[in-house]
Amino acid sequence: MHGVWTHGLRAPDGDRHPRFDWQTLIIPTGIAIHIRIPDLAAMLLPRSVLGHKHGIVLGNLVGLINSDYQGQVFVSCWNRSDTPCTIDGYRKAARYQEPNEQRL
Repeated sequence: MHGVWTHGLRAPDGDRHPRFDWQTLIIPTGIAIHIRIPDLAAMLLPRSVLGHKHGIVLGNLVGLINSDYQGQVFVSCWNRSDTPCTIDGYRKAARYQEPNEQRL
């Protein structure tokens, strides 16, 4: 897609992750990757609306996926509030930044 820098990641359809507060939760995405190019890496970024409105950010704040990783992408969600939140296939849990080469 032209102009899109990141893509939303959701839990697979039908997966429902229970309400959680003041905890972390590992969510499978159903997407597997293998970058294969040693100088590139992918990133997982938090969704700004989840962090601002619901207190949900990534458990490691920013996820770095090295080029030698092969397998399913998991999202560590951390609810920083006392308000329970359910993550399901309809709510985007994180943003995925595809590997690309940045030249300075």
